[in-house]
Amino acid sequence: MIDLRDLRALIGLTNSEQIARRYFVTNGFDASLAMLGLIMGFRAAERATPDVALTACFGTSVALAVSAFVSTYASESAELRRELHELTGAMLDRMSDSAHRRAANWVPGFVAIVSGASPFVVAQVIMVPLWLERSGLRAPLSAVDLSIGLALLVIFLFGALLGHVGRGGRIAAGLRLLAVGVVTAVVIGLIAP
Repeated sequence: MIDLRDLRALIGLTNSEQIARRYFVTNGFDASLAMLGLIMGFRAAERATPDVALTACFGTSVALAVSAFVSTYASESAELRRELHELTGAMLDRMSDSAHRRAANWVPGFVAIVSGASPFVVAQVIMVPLWLERSGLRAPLSAVDLSIGLALLVIFLFGALLGHVGRGGRIAAGLRLLAVGVVTAVVIGLIAP
C-alpha cells in the first residue's frame, strides 16, 4: 500500500499534477458541453419532464465519468510503463523497487480518479436545479433554464481557470469559452427537431 505523502512524491516525480489538471479541465469542459447539449435538447422538445431530463443527464454523467477514468488509466499506465521501460534499458537495471516503478503502478490511478471525477461532479453541479425540482422545490425560472445557465457559468469558470493557469486574462479566457457554449446552445436551439 502507499500513503498520501508517498503518492505526492510520486506525482511530483512524474509531473502528473499538470497532467491531472489538464484531464480535469478537458473532461469537465466536455461534461459541461454534453450537459448543455442534453438540456437544450430537452428544452427544445418541451415535452420532456424534469424527471426524464434528470435521468438522461445522470446516465450521461456516469458514462462520461467511466469513459474518462478508463481511457485516462489506460493511456497514463501505458505512458508510464513506456518511460519505465526506457529508463530500465538506459540503467541496465530492472529497478524493481524504485520510485519510478512505484509511480508507474500508482500514479495512473490518481490521474484517472481526477479525470473521471471531473465530468461526474461538473454534471451534478449543472443538474442541481433538476434535482431541486424533483425534490419539490420550485424556482421562478424552470429547472431546465437554470441548468442551462449553470452549464454556461461552469464553462465560463473553466475558461477563467485556463486564463489563470496560462497567466493570461481570466475574464477574457472565460468569455472565449463562454462564447463556445453560447454558440453551441444557439445552434442546438436552431436545429433541434
